[in-house]
Amino acid sequence: RKMAATLLLVLGLAGLAAAAPGAPPNVCETNATLGRAIMAAMNLSYPGLHAVAAANASGQLGLACELLAQYYANSSSGAWLRLPAVPPSTRRAGGEADQALEDIFHLGGVDQVAKIPRNPDGGIDWYDKGPRDDPEFMNCLNRHQYFDTLLSAWNATGNPVYAAKIGDLVVDWIVHLPCNPCTTGTMESPWRILEVGIRTTDPWPRAFYGLQTVAEFNTTARVLMLLGLHEHGIALMKYGTEGAPNWRMQQWAGLTTTALAFPELLGSADWAIRALSGMQDELDTEVYPDGVETEQTAGYDSMAAGNFFEVLRTVALAGQTPPAKYHKGVEQMYTYLAYCIDPQGYIPRNGDTDLSQVWVGAEPQEIRRYFNRSDWQYIYTAGAAGTQPPGPPSVMFPWAGQFIMRGGYAHGDHWAFFDVGPYGSSGHAHRDKLHLDIRAYGSLLLADSGRFTYQGQGSVFHSVYAPSTRAHNTISIDGCDQAAAPPTASSPVGQDTYTIADDHDAARGTMSSYDGLVGKASHTRAVHYRRGAWWVVADVIRTDRPRKIEAFWHTHPNSSVTLHGADLTSAIIQAVPAGQIAVIPADHSNWNVAIVAAQQPPQYPHYQGWYSQSYIDCQPSPTLVYSANITTTTVFAWLLFPTPTVTTVAAGVAIEAVASTSVTLRVRVADQPDVVVELDITE
Repeated sequence: RKMAATLLLVLGLAGLAAAAPGAPPNVCETNATLGRAIMAAMNLSYPGLHAVAAANASGQLGLACELLAQYYANSSSGAWLRLPAVPPSTRRAGGEADQALEDIFHLGGVDQVAKIPRNPDGGIDWYDKGPRDDPEFMNCLNRHQYFDTLLSAWNATGNPVYAAKIGDLVVDWIVHLPCNPCTTGTMESPWRILEVGIRTTDPWPRAFYGLQTVAEFNTTARVLMLLGLHEHGIALMKYGTEGAPNWRMQQWAGLTTTALAFPELLGSADWAIRALSGMQDELDTEVYPDGVETEQTAGYDSMAAGNFFEVLRTVALAGQTPPAKYHKGVEQMYTYLAYCIDPQGYIPRNGDTDLSQVWVGAEPQEIRRYFNRSDWQYIYTAGAAGTQPPGPPSVMFPWAGQFIMRGGYAHGDHWAFFDVGPYGSSGHAHRDKLHLDIRAYGSLLLADSGRFTYQGQGSVFHSVYAPSTRAHNTISIDGCDQAAAPPTASSPVGQDTYTIADDHDAARGTMSSYDGLVGKASHTRAVHYRRGAWWVVADVIRTDRPRKIEAFWHTHPNSSVTLHGADLTSAIIQAVPAGQIAVIPADHSNWNVAIVAAQQPPQYPHYQGWYSQSYIDCQPSPTLVYSANITTTTVFAWLLFPTPTVTTVAAGVAIEAVASTSVTLRVRVADQPDVVVELDITE
């Protein structure tokens, strides 16, 4: 103690770094192995760390760690993450924060709330898989995103119990979970490399700097978190290239934040160079020029965009200038996410995407202001603010092959998503080419089935049903799924394959590869949208032999479906909260039709009629299944006629002429002139 005080006086730091009288010794005093590891994680020649280096050199590990904690309390590192001091109080925030004090955590990634058990030594069971025995639960538990909830609770109340809880969790995690990737190369959860990237992008750096004014976030927690961050940096440098594109983007984002917010960590300068290079590589290779991420899954696209933006913002906040090319690429990603949303703000549900709104909350508004894009604001506020984009409201993202058809930008306007693009570059993609979603009047009229759950109870719906062709609004041939190909596009769809005009839109695409299909067959779908009125669809099955064809139209679980027409092949889908859509096959179509829900083996040969709005969710949902046997190349047509209220629909469609590259349809609507539509069906 006398030697420590003498050293402090010599360094001119007396009264600044010493532990409070009577405070328990920090971890470096009680565990020399950890103390030495913490010192080895730091670049002790970094400006401002000379006192830490001197204490370490003299063998005073406890003092060195106190000095290190004091350095961070007073330094300018991570300035953008720091929070001002809050007057202490005993007030409680309630809700999720108080539940977290009792080890009850809300895990958004799996939409579950659960109390986490403790091990015999009193530590958290970080390997707990939750009530559904789901490994994804364990992954989400180890992302530590509930640190933000606790941090916000402290910031709102000043009650140090929330800061102390973060500290306790940090110490428990680091002490019980040594860095496997640092030494063995294994990446098992809780050290799965994706979770490493998530922890370092936000919850750890934000908690570390946000709590610098709180004594209850003690020296042991602070220096162990620094050790953990260094271990995370090593893991990310070694394995940051692992995983799907959205993983890699998250991992490089975490390494960027760690390197720029903690420049004192040994190796951080090299980390910054590698991370920024890695992010630019991902932007160049895994994001199309139209701003769509190659996985063809809008939910993961939005997460990837968030990671790219986090790096952009972090670089700027760290006092550096982001490269113009990088800035432009990230802006294009958000242009996609603005222009693809429906009138309620939901992104398309292609691939493993839940029903998600990406422009809700404070952070999206910060992103919009950062890029100064009033057109984005106009779209996500349904015209309430911002500047209306010029021209017709529909848009094609040609590299991704995603066609967005709109009646306008108001809340009740028509919106449709038509997929004519590649499969996708990861396992989150679905076999859903030529799928058509329609939303109007605030309702899902024709829906995507969703993603269900990746692991544990009910995961068969994800592995077998969700990615299948029959789970989407498209056509299967001889019961075969579309092939998972091509994974990416080598060029944009041709400008001759789509039209956007003042009064209508049109687009076409072809799928010609099916798993297990005998012989040759293809499906070409052409869609014409008469803006503000209806959609007409032509489906062409080209084949070298007789086939069984099934066409699927999926609805939301709250919909009611009834069959109509003289032959009971037309259907009315009534939605909640409002609106309906009539599905009307062309005159004289030889369809057999059934309304299917909740089918699963072994009672039925396939899963059919299921819907998942969010992770884990699984509900029966009415699905129209049209089946027909054909002997040669055949053209089918449909009129999709939405109305804002429940009403009898007096409308129809007839195939008037078929040529090798075109089909002529006549649309009849009561009390209106017939409309003749010629659709290009070139394969």
